[in-house]
Amino acid sequence: MTDFAPREVLETECDRFNFETPGKIQGHGVMLLLQEPTLNLIQLSQNTSKIIGIDHKQLINQPITNFLEQGSIVTLQRALKSTNFSMINPLRLNFKGKEVDAILLRSDGFLFIELEEVRDVENNQDVYQMAAMGAMEKFQDAVFVEQLIDIATHEIRELTGFDRVMFYKFDEDYNGKVVAESTVRGIDSFLNLHFPASDIPKRVRELYLSAKSRYLPDLHEPQVPLFPEINPVTRKPSNLASTILRAVAPTHIEYMHNLGINSSMSFNVIKDGMFYGMFACHHYSGRHVAYVNRLVCEQIVEMFVAILEQLDNDDLHISELRPMQVNATKLMQTSPQNAKTDLLGMVNADGVAVFKDDKLHLFGYTPNEQEVQALIGLISNPSHNILYQKDAEGMLATNRLSSLLNGAERIKSAASGVIAVPISKVKNEYILWFRPEKIISATWAGNPDQAVHIDEKTMRVSPRKSFASWKKNVEGTSESWKNYEVQMAINLRDALTVNN
Repeated sequence: MTDFAPREVLETECDRFNFETPGKIQGHGVMLLLQEPTLNLIQLSQNTSKIIGIDHKQLINQPITNFLEQGSIVTLQRALKSTNFSMINPLRLNFKGKEVDAILLRSDGFLFIELEEVRDVENNQDVYQMAAMGAMEKFQDAVFVEQLIDIATHEIRELTGFDRVMFYKFDEDYNGKVVAESTVRGIDSFLNLHFPASDIPKRVRELYLSAKSRYLPDLHEPQVPLFPEINPVTRKPSNLASTILRAVAPTHIEYMHNLGINSSMSFNVIKDGMFYGMFACHHYSGRHVAYVNRLVCEQIVEMFVAILEQLDNDDLHISELRPMQVNATKLMQTSPQNAKTDLLGMVNADGVAVFKDDKLHLFGYTPNEQEVQALIGLISNPSHNILYQKDAEGMLATNRLSSLLNGAERIKSAASGVIAVPISKVKNEYILWFRPEKIISATWAGNPDQAVHIDEKTMRVSPRKSFASWKKNVEGTSESWKNYEVQMAINLRDALTVNN
């Protein structure tokens, strides 16, 4: 008998960290939490004396206007009328002689003001803007996606001065590969190295989907608690998920220190609603970049994504394959046998299984009937929720089935890659597409089988300590499904479920 079961996910220290409500911030800035319209300071970080020269206990429960120069009061009051702070950030505020850059955010019914020291001497905004315009002009010359990524990686390093900038591209299981890199002389190269998905845990990826960037200027600087610890209005920890200064998980600090990195900055690339990749900037000492200049980098990445979408056009592929999908929809109403050629072609699959009217039809290179029946039994089991985790209408797409299911190694020769969709809203009917195993040799940053370190005494799960190149064959993986191929399967699902 063939049995499959969902794989258990090992919980790490990073998984236990409260990313949204850490109760503290990075030490290079100050966080102020205000209640409108009084602008009373109800919660703030305990390092205000260092950044603005006023002790946090003097500030608490007082209106912020008591501590600002008159010109800054006017600036702040005018800014608070805006419904889009991103268009006006940062404000230059003067706290009784101490100038800072202020970044405003409204969240959960409160006004957050994050303060950073002014760094005009170190970071010339005009130089950044001119460099950004030059970078964008170079983007227009790119003919291929790979060329575009190379140009952007080089330009971001030239602009920021980091020791290393790399473009980290994700596969569908969120393993990453460094596909482009720009470095100063004399440092190790990460180009073409693979990194396991556990390096960026799922909860962190979810936060990154709604954030353009993440900035960690000095990982040796102590993080700073909020005062009071609990929001006095909600009587709960304040949600810092959307803030810039949100504290860093101790495991990430440990991970970066294991790499020898002391400062990092990343810019997230979201394409078609998915986490496509990121520009990761590393520096071996502290590296401060002013907020306005980080905004310029974000603008460069936005332009990069716009051109990336032009060069990597899923809509074009979908339009070319749509006749197959339309034909398969019609033929499925009569017999799956008649639709087999279109079913295989529309997603470039090697095999397809159709379970309809309590009958299983297998076409092309597939697992055997018993194995497919067992697989359908598992994905149709609502207690496992395998089919509906990413799509409320039901869809599974993976190029490494064995990473999701125990026992899937036994069918890897025919079904390392699987797309599965339901085709009826009232009956258990499904289509599954298969791709066979494609063994490749990859060089990993450290042993991928030891992506985390487990302390045998405490059972603490922490980041790995070695990133030495490790060559290993990648088994149980198929050629990745393209976004447009997955979309074709979804389009067929939607067309068939209308009448079922």
